Amino acid sequence: MTTVVYFHGFASGRQDQSPKAALIRDLGYELLWVATAGDYRPTGYLAAFAGLKLDPAAPLVMMGTSLGGFWARRLGNDWGKPWIALNPAIQPSQSLQRYIGTNTRFDTGEPFTWTAADCAGYGDYEQRPIQSRIPGRLILAEDDEVLDYRPTLATAGAARVLVLPSGGHPLHNTGEYAAVIDEFLAECP
Repeated sequence: MTTVVYFHGFASGRQDQSPKAALIRDLGYELLWVATAGDYRPTGYLAAFAGLKLDPAAPLVMMGTSLGGFWARRLGNDWGKPWIALNPAIQPSQSLQRYIGTNTRFDTGEPFTWTAADCAGYGDYEQRPIQSRIPGRLILAEDDEVLDYRPTLATAGAARVLVLPSGGHPLHNTGEYAAVIDEFLAECP
């Protein structure tokens, strides 16, 4: 059985009751969280991912939203695994600059500090090529209030793309794309 490895976004954390988590469970897939415990730097995501101790030969699909979508796409490519990215960050070194300073986590309400150096830490990961042979699915909302969907379209490459007229940044309207996710996951080995 395929396991969906889910990467949460910036200033977020594990949300077992989220509509996206419910969708994956309702479709009959196991869901594992890459939970960074408030460390949104590359080292935080990579350590949380490594902490899952996944078998590279196992049937896995990487999935995430926003900055989590960046990591789903990046690590899906690095591991040779299919990926699903919902309103993903494409250049976090740039898009996260607006958060330099003190921020509040959405999931816990705890404050954290984000720096220019934290943004710059993403530069090398952004430069790695996306492999067209790895199946990918992008789901984007035209009304995303955080990230403009159009630059993502320009980087889609061979990934299949669904652009929804609404859903905003969190894309909680899972009913509008559940069939697309189900079809993609069913095709994954």
